[in-house]
This record gives sequence, C-alpha cells and structure tokens, in this order.
Amino acid sequence: VAEIWTDKATEYLNADMFTSVMNYRFAYAVKDFLIDDKISADEFTQQLTQIQADYGEQTGQLLQNLMDSHDTARLASFTVNPGIEYEGESQPKDGFSIRKPNIAEREIQKLVALFQFTWEGAPMIYYGTEAGMWGADDPDDRKPMVWKDLQYEPETHHPFGEKRPFDDNNFDQELFDYYQKLAQLRNNHPALKKGKATFLFQDTKRKLVVFAREFEDQKIWVILNRSKKEQQMDVSKWTGNDDLKNLLTAQLVRPAKVNIPPESGLILK
Repeated sequence: VAEIWTDKATEYLNADMFTSVMNYRFAYAVKDFLIDDKISADEFTQQLTQIQADYGEQTGQLLQNLMDSHDTARLASFTVNPGIEYEGESQPKDGFSIRKPNIAEREIQKLVALFQFTWEGAPMIYYGTEAGMWGADDPDDRKPMVWKDLQYEPETHHPFGEKRPFDDNNFDQELFDYYQKLAQLRNNHPALKKGKATFLFQDTKRKLVVFAREFEDQKIWVILNRSKKEQQMDVSKWTGNDDLKNLLTAQLVRPAKVNIPPESGLILK
C-alpha cells in the first residue's frame, strides 16, 4: 500500500495538482469574454484549449473552476464593474462600484454559471454567490452569509461616505434556483461531470461558442451567446436530425435551427 501511495503521490506532484487546484486561468478567460467582452470567441476558446493541453485530461477534470473567492471581488460585482483587472483594481478606493447588480448584470452572472457547470473541471462556487451576494475585494467579499429564513436591512453604507443606492440585501431565491438547477443537471448527467470537453465552433462576429461534452454513450452540446442579440444557428451537423431536449427548460427542440437568447446559453441533449 505504501509503495502504491508513493507512486500516486509522485504522479500527482508531477502533475502540479497541489499548487494549481484553484483554476484562476479559467477565471481570467471567462471574465475577459463573458463579463468584459474584451476578447473574441476565438481567443476565448484558444485560452481554454491551452489550459486543457497544459494540464492534461485527468488533472483537467479535477481543477476547481472558480470565478471568485476570499481573495477577490465577488462574481456579481465583477458584472457591475466590467473591464477592471481581475486583481488589483477591485476596491472602493479604486472607484469600484459596490452597488447591487441589476437585472441585465444578473443575466451575465447566470451565463458565467452555466459555463462553470458545463465545462471540464469542477465548478467552485464561493459562499453566497448562489444566493445573490455581491462585494468588492477583501474585506467586502467576506460579508456574513445571507440566509433564506432571515430578513436583512438594506445595504446603505459606503466605506468612503460616497452616495450609493439603498440595496435590498436578502436571499435571492430565483438566482439560487438557477444554480440549483445547474447543479442537478451536472449530477444527473455523467457527460457534464466526466465527459471530455471539445470546442466545435466559435464565431467572433456573432460572439457564439459551441462545445460538446461526451462520456461513454452520452453526448451533450452547450451553446454560449455573448452578444446582446438573439442568435439562430443550425446545429444538425453536430447533433443529427433527432429532436433535442433543452435541459434547462425540459422543452423539446426541433432539429436544425435553434434560437439562443441574448447573453445566455443552451444545454442540449
């Protein structure tokens, strides 16, 4: 047993697992494309493909794909402050806005979450992100958890006495349900947990990305639409002519052309 463990430990150390578990390279790429809209679909897929190549299949499946942590601003607040550096510019003193995200910004957060739960690796969700919490970098990212069964006063304070809106700061049930749905889909579909991820298509002009997750006899297709327009595309060259199921809505999708809402995504089986 000791010899087997020694061999395995050496293998893991050689794979750099212990120093690279938190996949910040994933966060940089996702922020640049899905939040900041400052790199193209081509650049986005190239960066993710390079991460896959650098880590290899086995290690890649174990990476923690995070967007925020105790050392960064919260994901929700990155959507409020697009274009800022991931690290180093996320304090109120730097002009970082600490208001609550609006509806459109929450849709961007949902798109990011969809990608987290469908891409290769383990989605890592910082506490409260799924409940709607927002905040700048430390210490604003470490506020007490908001709980469903408690009521909270509006958030009104600004650390430098600047004007800010009175933001409702209660548990976001609709957002929580969305994260829960994504988690259930991942748990119920082996392709989303163990399947190899392969990019099939990217369109820089239309800001579309398509990739597949495949494990044994199960295959799932994911489409990301970063544009502000609804997009239509023919997916039959990848999926064949059978009816598809939209896993988020449980609705049947006829083959060939599908509609992808703006700043949203589809998970098809």
